[in-house]
Amino acid sequence: MEVSKPYVIFILKKKRRVDDCYLQFLRNKEFAEASNYLRANSHLIELVMQDVFTTDYRRLQLHAHVFDELKQGYQQLLQPFYKSWIAQIGTSTHEAFHRSSYRYFQDVDIPEELQGVLYDFAFRDMMKPEQPIAVRVFAMTTCYNIAQHYKELLPELHQAITMVSESDSPGIRSRSRRLLAKIGQTLP
Repeated sequence: MEVSKPYVIFILKKKRRVDDCYLQFLRNKEFAEASNYLRANSHLIELVMQDVFTTDYRRLQLHAHVFDELKQGYQQLLQPFYKSWIAQIGTSTHEAFHRSSYRYFQDVDIPEELQGVLYDFAFRDMMKPEQPIAVRVFAMTTCYNIAQHYKELLPELHQAITMVSESDSPGIRSRSRRLLAKIGQTLP
């Protein structure tokens, strides 16, 4: 869908906010169009990320759908924000933020300098029984993908996933079985 130019970023009382056209796509749940709009207007990504870090969980979930679209070939648009995004995982208590973040990070390449921090946060959230199932499952996959680069982490991760797999959640047990089988193929 073509959007007419010029694009306007509103500045109200010195507080910048996300472009209204992008927000309209979100409200209408037109995530592919919102993703295309951000690709065409990459200067808006910084504002979107500021919104992600400060918004309520409903709007965060809408942004997450757009990020799913962007991670397929356009993850470089979000890469400059990985450091602050991962730091936010460490301080945020917002379950939707954790779920959306791990959902995104489980499918993208993480720069080497950020892998350790993300692994620690994901491992922590995977092991917390009070975390929602989706957070734990996405965190588990994020840990596995990072551990593929550091084979010495695989035995520890295998043991942790084995402990987590004793959960009474079918989603956790299913993901655990799949990842334990993959780890078992790589361990001696």
